[in-house]
Amino acid sequence: ALNCRVPTGESQFSDVSLEDWYGICVNAVARLGLVEGVGDGRFDPDGLVTHEQLITIMARVARKLNMAMELSAPAEGELESGAFLPYASWARESAWLLSEHRQGSEGGAPSLLWAGLEEIQPAGPATREEAAALTCSLLTYLGILPS
Repeated sequence: ALNCRVPTGESQFSDVSLEDWYGICVNAVARLGLVEGVGDGRFDPDGLVTHEQLITIMARVARKLNMAMELSAPAEGELESGAFLPYASWARESAWLLSEHRQGSEGGAPSLLWAGLEEIQPAGPATREEAAALTCSLLTYLGILPS
């Protein structure tokens, strides 16, 4: 669905070799612009993924796969209050996209997230269960998985 290509050449990250079992995958999604690592050319493969990182990655996937998601934007000043404030500034628009994007649709469809935005600890570690739930919810909403 993402038209991902197997990367060749050198790894984008100094701490991830293309020889590592996950190296090709990490580099492929990085080249798609879905992940950026931790900075300074590092990915930190043993580090935990936080909720706001998971939400940001999945919002990038949503935007890559769906033009309506790509064109969605919060109202002016909407990200500067309420449940968005605990999130880092770089994660707020992604949190909005996955939690509020559909509120304007017919019947005010619910959030794509596994819990309410205010119930999620932005800097807390994401679980595989949460990642699977969000992935399934998003891919079902986009019509890639059957409902």
